Amino acid sequence: LKTVIEELMQTQQTLLSKEELVLELEKKIEESSKTCEKKSDIVLLLSQKQALEELKQTVQQLRCSEAKFAAQKELLEQKVQENDGKEPPPVVNYEEDARSVTSIDKKDKVSRFDTIRHSIAGIIRSPKSMLGSSSQFFDVISTTEKPLAEQDWYHGAIPRIEAQELLKQQGDFLVRESHGKPGEYVLSVFSDGQRRHFIIQYADNQYRFEGTGFPTIPQLIEHHYTTKQVITKKSGVVLLNPVVKDKKWVLNHEDVTLGELLGKGNFGEVYKGTLKDKTPVAVKTCKEDLPQELKIKFLSEARILKQYDHPNIVKLIGVCTQRQPIYIVMELVPGGDFLSFLRKKKDELKTKQLVKFSLDAASGMAYLESKNCIH
Repeated sequence: LKTVIEELMQTQQTLLSKEELVLELEKKIEESSKTCEKKSDIVLLLSQKQALEELKQTVQQLRCSEAKFAAQKELLEQKVQENDGKEPPPVVNYEEDARSVTSIDKKDKVSRFDTIRHSIAGIIRSPKSMLGSSSQFFDVISTTEKPLAEQDWYHGAIPRIEAQELLKQQGDFLVRESHGKPGEYVLSVFSDGQRRHFIIQYADNQYRFEGTGFPTIPQLIEHHYTTKQVITKKSGVVLLNPVVKDKKWVLNHEDVTLGELLGKGNFGEVYKGTLKDKTPVAVKTCKEDLPQELKIKFLSEARILKQYDHPNIVKLIGVCTQRQPIYIVMELVPGGDFLSFLRKKKDELKTKQLVKFSLDAASGMAYLESKNCIH
């Protein structure tokens, strides 16, 4: 009953916000119709009308959900009232039910209340699952309260070239931090056979492109994604498919604690570090003031290492690109660099050990060659 009440309230809140959007969009269309002169104005008007139809359909689906949850609430309240103070009624045991928490053969006694609770949880579905793929916006709505760094379509400080490689079909989009101007954000979209990049304007505590402003970037993106309102009238670009970051390699800066300085690389310092689970790692950092092309080269190493998995190749653990400075987090080699190790230990090493070292190095190099990598 509590679950149904929560679902009903959530549906009613969403319905209210969507009804307000409908009114707002109807008003915009009315205004646009009066001033419609150029071709770009006609395109905008048509896209607004399409968005309005989709919104109206969404409103109807939400009203159906509201009616369903209201009926479930009434039925459950009635049953709870009827059984107040009594032993809960028995329920049918679904042996094939993946959600089942008990069975006839189970020796452990589970209270009948738990059985009822889990059965109801299996029957009641949220509006997200009930409305199906035609209402993808629900997933976006539920995440607008998350900070930008936690949004699946936010790729942090990845270079423009790498962002472009991820955009493959009409309407693909992602948001990234500008490399040229750290702290500024860019929307990258694939539209009409080309990759377009739009700076997200920030003024008067509001984020916008050229239309309505919003207090956060997730709310701005959600607005354009759900209403299908063009990013700019001139471009006619519409957001269709969020390009989700590869979470396998994504680390937050907060996941890594930097320790002692191990040395200096081509792009910045290299530190010994520790992950949250106490795993020791090596952390390569990229200087914030490096030219754009060097930052791209820095990240290209990580992009290449993602494809490699071999016992004699140092493993990539993850990349911190959510903000500057960028980190590449790698497996820590506790013995330090190989050349220094050989020079230091040359009098102690036996021929058999040296042959083994040669074999391992050759094995790693042969693997790189098989991947068409010139080291």
